[in-house]
Amino acid sequence: MNYRSLRNSSYVMVPVLLLFVYSCSSSKKAQQDSGANATPVATWQANPVTIDGDDSDWEKPLRYYDSKQLISYAITNDNDNMYIIITSKSNQTQLRMLRGGFTVWLNKAGQKTDNGAAGISIPGNRNGGRTRNYQQQNGGSGDDANSGSARVAGEKEKLSALDNLKYFSLFGFTKNDAVENVDYGKTSRAGVDVKISINQQGTMVYEAQIPNEALWGRSGNFAGREVAVGIFMDGAEQQGNGGGGRRGGGLGVGMGMGMGGFGGGGMGMSIGRSFGGGRGGGNQQPKEEKLWEVVSLAKEPKK
Repeated sequence: MNYRSLRNSSYVMVPVLLLFVYSCSSSKKAQQDSGANATPVATWQANPVTIDGDDSDWEKPLRYYDSKQLISYAITNDNDNMYIIITSKSNQTQLRMLRGGFTVWLNKAGQKTDNGAAGISIPGNRNGGRTRNYQQQNGGSGDDANSGSARVAGEKEKLSALDNLKYFSLFGFTKNDAVENVDYGKTSRAGVDVKISINQQGTMVYEAQIPNEALWGRSGNFAGREVAVGIFMDGAEQQGNGGGGRRGGGLGVGMGMGMGGFGGGGMGMSIGRSFGGGRGGGNQQPKEEKLWEVVSLAKEPKK
């Protein structure tokens, strides 16, 4: 090939390369515009869900799984309600959630923040429980104790905590942001319903039903509305070897928003994470853990 032919072929290749680059760029932009980066859509709840702490009426596997906190969860909706389920087979996670309490946040602006969000809080059983009493007496170190007696004590503590659950707390569902304590087993004035249990397989199951109108008002059509769902797990005290005191302070952010704990009692409102040091060695306070998922409500499929 002589120099003139090579030069002519270069003139042809340059426009071809430019056209290829432009096509790739256009294709990428088209994918973005078509929803490649769009908010995930919640699962449409085609079959009725009974809020009873039983996960047998949920489609498995659940959509989300967090390998750090060892929980599975899902967010679904129909034309009237949102539904949230959280499950865990981990003994350590179960004890942490029941001891420290946890809150499910619903930010109707789709922002991953509890500022301006509505919350559903299960208060923690911070009075200790049989497991920690057993561990203190036997020099144990928390959930790492693997003896049969410690496991039995742990199961008794969990069942006792559930038996003593008297209420759940709602906040951010009313215009004045008042905290509403709802008797456990009853539905709130806004129609929010919550149940938590441990099934025969040893899995802890939390279910919540939230009317769409409780978040967005009577707008009629809720499909496409974005909501950020946060799961905040407070840090329950863990007793280290040597015992000696416990951490002081109030309830965690949104973790019951203060009216005592399991079994009621106390009328003060406490906002903020636990503080204080407590005397004695070996005390550890796990930090508050936060998980967020942002979804848009699903539209009813055409029949």
